Amino acid sequence: MDNYGVQTALLYLAIMQASLFAISAVIVRRRLPTTAEWTAVDYGALQDPNVRLLVAAAACFATGAFVAGVHMAAFLVDNGHSESDAAKVVSLFGVGSTVGRLLAGIVADYLGVLATFRICILGAACISCMWPVCTTLPQASAFAAAYSCLAFGWYSLLPPTVALYRDPGSLAGAIGLIFVGFVPAAVSPALAGWLRDLTGSYLAAQAYAAAFLFATGGVLCTLPTPIAARKSGPVGIEDVPVCDMDHKSDFTASGTIGSIEKPPAVSNDDHAVCAVQHRVCC
Repeated sequence: MDNYGVQTALLYLAIMQASLFAISAVIVRRRLPTTAEWTAVDYGALQDPNVRLLVAAAACFATGAFVAGVHMAAFLVDNGHSESDAAKVVSLFGVGSTVGRLLAGIVADYLGVLATFRICILGAACISCMWPVCTTLPQASAFAAAYSCLAFGWYSLLPPTVALYRDPGSLAGAIGLIFVGFVPAAVSPALAGWLRDLTGSYLAAQAYAAAFLFATGGVLCTLPTPIAARKSGPVGIEDVPVCDMDHKSDFTASGTIGSIEKPPAVSNDDHAVCAVQHRVCC
């Protein structure tokens, strides 16, 4: 940005993002079969109370999570730093987001997806409370890296969280509906700027951003454990087969599912229902 200017830098980033989407569309192939019929939008997923909770969590997250990234530069300029230094600090949000998505997946393998999800969001909420006192460049840099590392683990943890409650055939539609909850992200940064202009400081905007992150964590904490949700019979997982064995070894090198012998009948009380076909999910 220092060498080419803001507009040129944004143009290069847009080209890189479009290229990555194109490459992904070419190389990514479906691994699991689906029997779902095509529909423009699967509104039936909203019959599942767990999906509705995740939509609410998405709305709260979108309202609070993006305020720091959008307004950090202006916050630092208000505290006497140059625009160039402020932009460098903001770039750490991207670094932390990338690292956080990788680490969230690794940690989830040990602590469980839902527990990791809750820890990440509530941890980000706690860190966001420190934003008002991060007025020096080292402090702001540490805040940007730590906050984004925890908060934006959302993107890697949401799909496996939804998979705990939905069968593979309706998974993509449910995730799409959940991301509709991100609509508040379009107005939340503008609201934060309005609060800054109204009060003369960023404290009010920082407080409401932190409040919505805590609300996101609270909603995630109300989600039932997967086994409890399955016993109550939420929409979308009734017909998923019950497994009492680890089928990871049954995947062939090409990613297809090999021939699997039907396991003996077991009750839902004794064994978890696989949310992804032939794989142990929790």
